Amino acid sequence: MPQARKEEDGPLDISISQDVTYDTNPYRLGDGVAPPGRTDASERSDWISITGLRIDYDRDFDGHRLGFVVAPSLVRYARFDQLDHTRQRYDLSWSVRPLQRAEIGLRYQHLDYLADLADQRTREKNMVTADTLGLDTVFGTGARWQLVGGANAARYRNESELQKAGDRDGWEANLGVRQQSRAGNWVDLRGRYGDYRFPNRAASILSDSGYEQQAVEFGWNWAFAGHSRLSGKFGYQWREHDTYDIRDFKGWYGNASYLWRSGGASAVRVDIYRQIGEVTDASASYAKTTGIRAVYDWSSGPKLTLSPSLDWRWRDYLGVGTLSRGNEDTLTARLSVNYQIRPSLRLTGGVGNESRRADQSQSAYSATFVNALLNWQVY
Repeated sequence: MPQARKEEDGPLDISISQDVTYDTNPYRLGDGVAPPGRTDASERSDWISITGLRIDYDRDFDGHRLGFVVAPSLVRYARFDQLDHTRQRYDLSWSVRPLQRAEIGLRYQHLDYLADLADQRTREKNMVTADTLGLDTVFGTGARWQLVGGANAARYRNESELQKAGDRDGWEANLGVRQQSRAGNWVDLRGRYGDYRFPNRAASILSDSGYEQQAVEFGWNWAFAGHSRLSGKFGYQWREHDTYDIRDFKGWYGNASYLWRSGGASAVRVDIYRQIGEVTDASASYAKTTGIRAVYDWSSGPKLTLSPSLDWRWRDYLGVGTLSRGNEDTLTARLSVNYQIRPSLRLTGGVGNESRRADQSQSAYSATFVNALLNWQVY
């Protein structure tokens, strides 16, 4: 990732990076399970190379703001070359202030990425393409009150024929009111409505073609004394499926993030979240995930930073056809070291372990990884 842009640097950043990772279990297999196409369960480790280019542009002109990100990466495996792929990310955003107290923003994002091998029923390569188009609006009705709203449309496609049942189209709209303080802190309350379709699922005794979802959501972004910030959202949602009401859901969701900076050498970030996500199985309804992440940054000087982190999540698979999958909990521990060789050249090294316990034995695994990343700010 490129360094944070400074005003005097101009609107354009260009960087290239090279990451080399040694992973003891890239397929995320359980004990004694051989990788696809192999008979020896001990042949599971691999070297992974990721070569990336990133271009960032962000500029204000005549009341408009235009930004984009272009970030393709070549991912190559030394042993399991069947997993070789090109990862892509393209972002485009535009905003304008047509009135003194109003702002309108449009955004588009395109992603191509390898699906998580640990969460698929099969261990084959599956590239996911995600396209998202969004609209955000803010209209000030007074010095501290604003009307806020927006809409999103998304399209997800799986390359693997075995995962086509997980393809999804959907749209969502939201509308609410926000109160903002003189210091820029704010809280808001919104209502949300969404409609989601599975184009490759036919409604049957084991699958549903889509669902509708409503939610009431409270959000906030608040700074305390300049050294800490609390942000997030908290809501209650209702999900109703077209034909199979046994999969209907209602409950809490949201996330809270706390960032504390000492003003000196250290910083702490803690994230707590609960998500309701999709599952690619045709017979699945959703996965309910609860987790916590914590990162501590400590700098011994202007060039060296140490960052230990811990990420724990608990996931329940719910809905007819997924009851046998039960639940899983995953723990990931990392230690990263960042060294600023030159203002435009940065070296990052890391070591970590990821382990999952699960009701279903084929979903349990353990993996250790070590990586080194060199990033050069070309422009």
